Amino acid sequence: MIFQHIFKKNYSRYFVGCIFFIFLLIGFIIFEDYGLSNDEPFQRTVGYYWLINLLKKFSGNYDLINSIEQKFQLMYWSDYVASGNLIQYGILFDTFAAFIEEFFNITNTHEAFYLKHFLTFLVFFISIIFFYKIILERFKNSFFSILIIIFYATSPRIFAEAFYNCKDIVFMSFTVIALYYALKSFDFFSYKNIFLFSIFSGFATNVRVMGLLLFLLYLLFFLFHSLEEKEYLKKNLTKFFFILISYPLIVLIFWPFLWEAPLANLIFTIKSFANFNMS
Repeated sequence: MIFQHIFKKNYSRYFVGCIFFIFLLIGFIIFEDYGLSNDEPFQRTVGYYWLINLLKKFSGNYDLINSIEQKFQLMYWSDYVASGNLIQYGILFDTFAAFIEEFFNITNTHEAFYLKHFLTFLVFFISIIFFYKIILERFKNSFFSILIIIFYATSPRIFAEAFYNCKDIVFMSFTVIALYYALKSFDFFSYKNIFLFSIFSGFATNVRVMGLLLFLLYLLFFLFHSLEEKEYLKKNLTKFFFILISYPLIVLIFWPFLWEAPLANLIFTIKSFANFNMS
């Protein structure tokens, strides 16, 4: 096959780079072609709610705070959120998007949502790179890896929501990146790989609390490895404690709702979303 010949010729990195560039270019061209999902106005409001709270806690720029508060009060969900409803949502991505919106002084609401669409796609695009790396590590075949990520990236439901679903797609993307570093750490159990897994599994947990499963499964696989190899736990005891500390710390740092009562508020969050009323 001609494609296999290309890869044998050692041109695979250029071909792969072109595929990624084309996909990024497509996203850049069409990110304004998607409408607004039901959740986006609410998620934007929550992002601004926590941005204001963080600025009040860490910044003395009251003019900026007042300006952002005025913008927040004009949002449809502002009264609902300001009353303390559903503020337990993890706010990493939404607050970051609100910060970027303020940084570029975007005043037009349409442009604000277009910006978030582009940021959502950008996170998804980064996950494609890591998904490619996972497949490449597993099969050692660039052509096959590219084929798999094309299926992943162009699945109609995933591709469309990669622009306007700032919860599920961002959660999926952080999960993919976390899984890459989890697999890397199983091959080479280093502090770097453990810490990077902690960061991205913590980010995933921030977006969707079910990200806790990533951490629990990681500990389970560590236990299985320890049962298979007698000295494994003894040799890696400090690294085991490192993962036990680093993941909860990452989750706590990037989730202000947990700051006052970490365990109690986390349990409250899990219970509230377990019994979430969709009506």
